[in-house]
Order: sequence, then C-alpha cells, then structure tokens
Amino acid sequence: MITIDARRECPRCRAVLPDALAWCSTCRTLSSPTGSLAGVDLRGRTLDDVDLRGADLRGAVLAGARLCRANLVGADLRGATLINADLTAADLSDANLDGVDMGGAQLSGAIVRGASLHRSKIDMVYAAVLAGYRGTPAWLPSGQSMLGATGERFVTALGAPLRCPLCGGESFSARDVTLGSRGLALFDLEWLGTSACALSCTVCTHMMWFARAPARA
Repeated sequence: MITIDARRECPRCRAVLPDALAWCSTCRTLSSPTGSLAGVDLRGRTLDDVDLRGADLRGAVLAGARLCRANLVGADLRGATLINADLTAADLSDANLDGVDMGGAQLSGAIVRGASLHRSKIDMVYAAVLAGYRGTPAWLPSGQSMLGATGERFVTALGAPLRCPLCGGESFSARDVTLGSRGLALFDLEWLGTSACALSCTVCTHMMWFARAPARA
C-alpha cells in the first residue's frame, strides 16, 4: 500500500510535487493529500509505469488514462471507470476489479492472474487473451463500447471494400491484440500466431480476425 501524506512532496522520494494530487516521475508513484485515491478523477492522465500496489482506487475515474506497464497488484478498483484506458502490459494480479467498466480499454499483454473480474465490463475480443482470473466478466460484444463511433473503412487484398459478412456494414473499429497460447488453443486460433488484428463491425458488432491488419481505404 502506498503511503500518502498531506504535504506537497512525494511520500517515497520526497521530491517536490507540482500539485496536491500529483504524479512523481522520479519514483513512479501517485500521491494524494487525503491518504486515499478512492473516487479520484484521473481521466486522460498519463501514468505509465505508475506503482499503485494495493492502492484504494474504489470508484476512481480513469477513463482514457494511460496506465501502460502500471503495477496495480492487489489494488482495489471496485466500481472504478476504465473506459478507453490504456492498460497495455499492466500487472493487475490479485486486484479487485468487480463491476469495473473497461469497455474500449486496451488490455494487450495485461496480467490478471488471481484478479477478481466479476461483472466487469470487458470487450469480448479479450476473452481469448485473459487467463487466470476469478469471477465471471460481463463480456461486451465487440464494438458495443464504441457505439456511435464512425469507425474506419478497410479494403481486401484485391482492393475491394471490406464488408461485414453478416450485415454488409463497411465501418469497423480496429484493435491490435497480443494473444496468449492458452486462449489461442481454447478458441482454436493458434493459426494467428502471437498477435493479430481484430475488426469489429460498428453496425452489428460482428468480429473478424486477421493475422495482419488489412489496408485502410
């Protein structure tokens, strides 16, 4: 658990901080004058490599925040909002993420071993990637977290417009996904290799997998 005091200095390295709720770039920690980060609004903040082991982040707003490679082992994130957050390679081992909204969040390479994900909203594209967690996530059909978005258009290898085989839609949301061997075997996707591109139709949410991202129109 991080130790926080009310002074405007980092509680770990004592570096002077620019504001009361601040990110210390020296030792990669976040501090708050209240002694808790519950309910804190960090939307859109860049917090790559932040060390928040065991932190109380209940109800925190982290929508759109960058938390690449963040250490969130054992953190309590119940009720937090992580919509469109970037959690690439973050360590969420043993964290409590019950009820967390992670629609549109980037979870490639994230570790969720022992984490509780009961009722957490997570894009279905990660069902073949995440492993070792507890509870039952509320999987979001691909594209649901991006309803209202215009998406992008792509073309086939022959140059023709790429269309959804179910509804004929031509607008897709694209995401590069790092794949784990266990998830690949479970969903019979071993032919994709260690990474792939998933396109989600923004009309009907049908998902298509590609070993390499198709060209944009």
